[in-house]
Parts: sequence; C-alpha cells; structure tokens
Amino acid sequence: ESRDDAVAAAQAAYERVEEPPPTLPGSHPLLLATRLNRAAFTHDMLLDRATAIALAQAALDASRLSGACTVRDAIMETVPSAQLLRENLEQWAREQKEEDRIQCWPKPGESDFPRIKRAMGVFVEGCHSIGLACPDNVQLLEQCRDKSHVGCVLFQ
Repeated sequence: ESRDDAVAAAQAAYERVEEPPPTLPGSHPLLLATRLNRAAFTHDMLLDRATAIALAQAALDASRLSGACTVRDAIMETVPSAQLLRENLEQWAREQKEEDRIQCWPKPGESDFPRIKRAMGVFVEGCHSIGLACPDNVQLLEQCRDKSHVGCVLFQ
C-alpha cells in the first residue's frame, strides 16, 4: 500500500467517525481522542494547518457544548485529550503567526532602500491577495529627514 493510499484510507476513516451517534457526547473520551488524532493527522500528514486548527477548535467547542461525561473515569480520560488539543492549537497558532510575518531578506548586493521598496511591494501584494483595500500606487518618496530615524523611509 502506498503512502497516498494510506492517507486516503485514514481520511475516509476520520470522516466516518465525524458523524458519531447522537447519544455520544462531544466530550466522550474516545470521540475527543479521535478528533485530536484527526487534527494532528491533518496538520502533520496533510500539511494543512488551517484545517487542523479548525478541527481542533471544533472538537474543543463540541466537548464544551455537550457538557462533561458523567462517569468519573471518562472525565479523567477526557482531560488529557482536551489539554493536547489546546496545546496543539496554541502551537499551530504560533506557527501561523510566524509564517504570516513578512520576511524580506536582502538579496546579494542589494542595499537597504531597494530591499525596503521590495518589502513594501510584498506587503501591498499581500494586502490585495486577501482583499484589503490598499492603493496600487504606493511608492518610495525619500529617506526620513529626522536624524534620530536612521534607516527610516517615507512612502506615499
């Protein structure tokens, strides 16, 4: 069996489990653990952080909405899965924030102003790509004249 076949089989299995019997609360330890595994699988194997975050958050929300399981042992089994879901969400959110930063390293032989101008172009393009209003004619005007603003430039 190839990796792709195994991934497809795992996805199909997770989708079947996603529709649990109505009598099974979202906080049931087996359901919560399965949802934790699916979120981790989505992040690690499918490399889809956004969906993994959504799955993990939905699992936590479902466990809160359904209330706690009534059997003490079930509650004790639920806590570790819920904690792991929270930890994964925090880690994945940190990763997302790091990726969302604009990183514009200098190219060989490139001085500060061309790099800054290129970084601003990346920023403007990023704004357009997510539907933010941003003028198309943003341009570098000059270096800031305030002596305390070393390396500062003005855009219009």
